[in-house]
Amino acid sequence: MAPEVALLHSGVGLDVLGRGYDKFPSQLRNDIVARYPRTDFKARFIQEYFAGFANRPGTTYGTVNSSICERLIPDYKAPNALDLINASPFPNSE
Repeated sequence: MAPEVALLHSGVGLDVLGRGYDKFPSQLRNDIVARYPRTDFKARFIQEYFAGFANRPGTTYGTVNSSICERLIPDYKAPNALDLINASPFPNSE
């Protein structure tokens, strides 16, 4: 990864998923959160993240976003690879 990409990846992993939380210096973490409060961060993050694909859940097949659709869209069920294969219109050859 390019340094900028690695930094962004690490930062998002820490901020959103808590990756490396225990390894990040607690005083520095507390100072950052005091300066930039995480007011309702998790719920707001999920809402904004979901808004990016909520109107087209079918495009999330095969990604982690599919599980978000299953949780947030009533009665949504992600496609299953076996169902898609079995539904292929190609018949078996004789």
